[in-house]
Amino acid sequence: MSPCTGGCHLLGMFQALWRTFLAVCTTREKQRDVQPARSKPRFEQPLQTTAPATQPEPLSANEPLTRFVTDRDHFDKPPGKVHWRAFRPKSEESELSIARIHDLAIGEIWNLGQEMAGTPSGRTVVGRADFLLSHVRAARLNSSALDVVPDEPPRRHALIIGWPSDRDARKLLSMLLASDATQSVRSG
Repeated sequence: MSPCTGGCHLLGMFQALWRTFLAVCTTREKQRDVQPARSKPRFEQPLQTTAPATQPEPLSANEPLTRFVTDRDHFDKPPGKVHWRAFRPKSEESELSIARIHDLAIGEIWNLGQEMAGTPSGRTVVGRADFLLSHVRAARLNSSALDVVPDEPPRRHALIIGWPSDRDARKLLSMLLASDATQSVRSG
């Protein structure tokens, strides 16, 4: 490959990545500007009458994350594995809700899960899928690369972004995330 061909190829890859980045940013801006009416609030959050919330902490490379599970069918057999469907965003959504769990005790993680995923949906959190930020960033498929962004409130909420619109590509990325995740089932 000549230097010119390699440089042109690199430039083409950069342009494709830049277009993807702009598309994600534009989509997120439009979603924030035009929120569809919901029958239930996304998160039940008490009104704050004191100082505004502080900025979420920056993400660290090996930060532990979790996806709270309210459907027992999202756990695979044999025990300990998470089914890929636990990581699949809804077809009309371009992000997946997760939680940042660094520096939390086990009981605090379960309480956070019920607050984030259980109470707003009227369901019970039956388990969770634990994984690391580095696993998300390693999940790549063609031009699709996933990433995590803090999205508070509620506290410790984050989103996995960068999902392709193609159904099969979403499934493959979900399978990659599930293969790195560890299942924790809520006792009691």
